[in-house]
Amino acid sequence: MNPLRTVVYACAVLMLASSVQAQPPAQTPVVDSTKSDSREGTNQQKDWHFLGHVEFEDKETKIYADDAWYYEDGSKFIAKGNVVFAQGVAGKAETLARELAAR
Repeated sequence: MNPLRTVVYACAVLMLASSVQAQPPAQTPVVDSTKSDSREGTNQQKDWHFLGHVEFEDKETKIYADDAWYYEDGSKFIAKGNVVFAQGVAGKAETLARELAAR
């Protein structure tokens, strides 16, 4: 093989390797990471209505609510009713939610 061709191929491989970026870890879809008594999908299942004992968890944030809507377009999560929001202290939020539910 021609030495110049070998160098060109090696450069091309290096440039391709450096341009490939690591994919960020896939996030769990809101539908899969949200628990509730029932749920309804609307807008071709892009928007979701969660009903009863809603538990939403994302990274270090937990939200507990009676009722919640998730809109995929703007990534909005709107919680209604009795709402407990905890960020960074998920373990304490779980304890608080359980205590409030027991009342």
